[in-house]
Parts: sequence; structure tokens; C-alpha cells
Amino acid sequence: MKKLILILIGIILISPVAKSQFIEDALRFSQPNSIITARAGGLGTAFHGVSDDFSALYYNPAGLSLMQKRELTFGFGFLRNTTETDYHDVVMDLSANDAYLSHFGIVAPFTTSKGKAAIAIGYMLESNFDNTYDFSGFNQNSTYIDFRARNDGEDNMPYYLNLADLKGESIFTPVTDSLLQEGSVIENGGLHNITGGAGFDLNKNVSIGFSVTGKWGTYDFNREYMEKDIFNKYNEFVSDYSNVDLDYMKVEEQITQNISGITGSVGIQGRVGENIRLGVGVKFPTFYSIEENYWEEATAGFDNGDYITEPYQNEGETSYKLRSPWIFSAGLSVHAMGITFTSGVEYCDVTQIEFSDATKAVESLNKYILRELVGQTTWGFGVEYDIPMMPFVVRGSFSSTTSPYSEDVPGATLSNLSLGGGVYLAKNVRIDGLFRFSDLTQVRSNYGTDESARYTYNVSPLNIAMQLTYRY
Repeated sequence: MKKLILILIGIILISPVAKSQFIEDALRFSQPNSIITARAGGLGTAFHGVSDDFSALYYNPAGLSLMQKRELTFGFGFLRNTTETDYHDVVMDLSANDAYLSHFGIVAPFTTSKGKAAIAIGYMLESNFDNTYDFSGFNQNSTYIDFRARNDGEDNMPYYLNLADLKGESIFTPVTDSLLQEGSVIENGGLHNITGGAGFDLNKNVSIGFSVTGKWGTYDFNREYMEKDIFNKYNEFVSDYSNVDLDYMKVEEQITQNISGITGSVGIQGRVGENIRLGVGVKFPTFYSIEENYWEEATAGFDNGDYITEPYQNEGETSYKLRSPWIFSAGLSVHAMGITFTSGVEYCDVTQIEFSDATKAVESLNKYILRELVGQTTWGFGVEYDIPMMPFVVRGSFSSTTSPYSEDVPGATLSNLSLGGGVYLAKNVRIDGLFRFSDLTQVRSNYGTDESARYTYNVSPLNIAMQLTYRY
């Protein structure tokens, strides 16, 4: 089990000046999870082998030169997130829904002395952070109260709540085990792109392209957490704090991040006759600027009916820079008998993630990135078929992304299965639809590095999308 589990999403943070700057922050911004468009989502990573519509801006802008007519496209998405947690053999399920605008764009072709060319601009949702889950379990070996007593500084939460006392130069608490631990997490936000680019033919068989992308978004994390003495182990107050009459402790945490960034990409596409395409591309690192506000409130109740009338509160703000990795991609497609067989691959060396312009505690994460992360590969294959004599097209794909951690649990590879199709309302108007099924398992930590505070988290999102495309 990897040492880095302590920095997974949802960890309760030790330092008040580093509330959520963990490696998962960087991975969250470096691992897009949206569908871009219904057609591109239907082919997944394998769209690298096609790249012949507005979505080429995201996959390989060299493919824009294939556009023969102007294209106007927009679409919507619907996300149903189903989560399952397993904490001390207590399994909890929860589902949540979200609807959103997935993209809006326009492509305008023109002719050059070398052949065809096109420019494109548009909006796309790159990542959707909306999620919610619960966990609950009886922990016989450790408590969050003890974790905070040992790791908080002068502003010590358990000490303030009369659950801990000073012993020498250290703060200690008798509440070290055997509590019911329950948590509810809500995550919101998204990462949005405005992208512009162009593709140009160098000759009839080769084209090049580029894109520039501005990014902005928000990420909100809210957690309500409780520890409760359900077996009344801590049932009386002793002046030397060898015992306290604890009933419960409640904590609520809120973290808000405002995100902005800029990046770009270049690509090249080769064509062999009318039936084979081969493309390669490079996405440059994204340079993010992140501003963060955090807030925390805690209270406690006791067996005699007393409770803390003035809750413990802690709040602040910070900012830092983040650089995401380079991403290298390639794709190949073959068209025969009305069927397009396509495949694609991406490689992202996530050890290149780097925090900067931050506190010493945040920048110290860079050494853990180098030690604990590995290169990440995404591969996929797909098929698209225009049904003869009918105004229908069907498509499907499978893709897989390896875990970014050097050690992980079974199921940590992200899998995507996409099924979709389209209907031509006219020769130049098509509506596309998509169902994408995903599955991912992670280990997360309630607090600290103690194995007894870890739980298994599985998320199985269903993405449904619709796209309207008009060419004129």
C-alpha cells in the first residue's frame, strides 16, 4: 500500500497554511474527464486517429484542414455519478446527477496555395468535478481527535474543544480509539476551456495544426464529519485528562479554489489515399494559477448534556502556481467498406507536475511527486459505421488509463466504454448521442497515514451527451 495515500482527495489537512495543496490537486487538473463532444466521446482516445471536426482542436488541430464546409456545433451533457465506499467493512452507496453545457464551437475552412486550411474557435468543458459520497465505520485503532491533537500547532482544535490538554511541550488526548466515524463529502466545480486554432495542408497528404487554450474554473470541497462514542468508552471527566466524558465531535470544512491557466498544442496528420490517417500531437504543459480560501468549524458535545457554545473556527487564504505535464499522443484510422476502425494512445509523465510560488510545505510535495508517481498511459480503440441507404451512423469505443501511482489497489486503472450514434436530419445536419460508462477504484484517507483511517472508494460515472452539428 503506497505511502502517498495520505494525500488523496478528501484528506483532512495538517497545516492551516496548506489546506488542500496535495498531489491530487495537480492530478485533478491534469486528468480531463469530460466528453468534449458526443461524437468525440463516442470514440474516446481513439478519436486521435480521426480528428476531422471541431473536436480536432482538442485532439489534433492538424485535422481541421479536412473540413470542407463551415461547421457550427453545440452540445449538452448529463452526468450520473454513483459512488461506493468501504470503511471498516461498512459499504455505503450514493448517487448524484448534474446537467451541463458540454461545448459550443465554429469551424471556418479556406483555401491556401498548398491546399485546404481551417480555423476554429469554441468553448468546451474539460473536466467536471461534481461528486458526492458518504463513508461510515467503527474505528478501533485511531481517531481524528488524536490525529489533530498531535499535529495541530498552537491553534489546536481538540485542545480548544476540551478534548485534549498540555503535557510538557506536547498536547495529548485520551480519545485515541474506538469511535464511530462518519463523513459526507460534496465536490463541485469544473474546468472550462476557450480554445482557438488552425490546421493547414502542407501538401495533399500532410497537414499541420496548432491550438491555444485559456482555462478557468472552480473547485469546491465540503465535508461534514463526526466522531461519536457509541459504546460510552469515554464516560467521565478526569482533571488530568486520563479520561473525558465525550459524546461526539463534529467538524465542517469548506475549501474553494479559483483556477486559471493557459496552454497550447501542435499536431501533424498524414493521409495515405482516402482510407488511412495517421496523426501525432503534443500538448504543452498548462501553467495554472490557483487562489484558495478555506474555512473550518468544529464543536463537541458531552455525556452530561453540555456542549461547546463557541465553536472552534479556522480560516485563511493562500495561492500557488502549478505546472501540468507534457502530453504526447498518436492515432491511426483505417476506413474500409463504410466502416472506420480507429485507435489512439496518449502518454503523460505526471512526475513533471510541479508546484511553485507557494509555501515551503506545498513546494515540498514536488519531491513526493518524483518518488511516488509514474508515467501514465491512455490507450483506446473504436469503430464508426455509416449504415448504407439509411440516415444513421453508429459508433463505439473502449479506452483505459493506467494509475498515476507507482503502487495502487486493484481497479485503479480507469476504464471507459462508450456507445453512441447519430441521425442525419438533412445532408448537412446531424444529431449525435452518447452513453459512456466509466469505472475507477481508489484508496482514500480519512486523515493522516494510519491504515485504519483508509477506505476504498469506487466511482462509476455515467455520461450521457447530445450534440447538434450543422455544416454549411
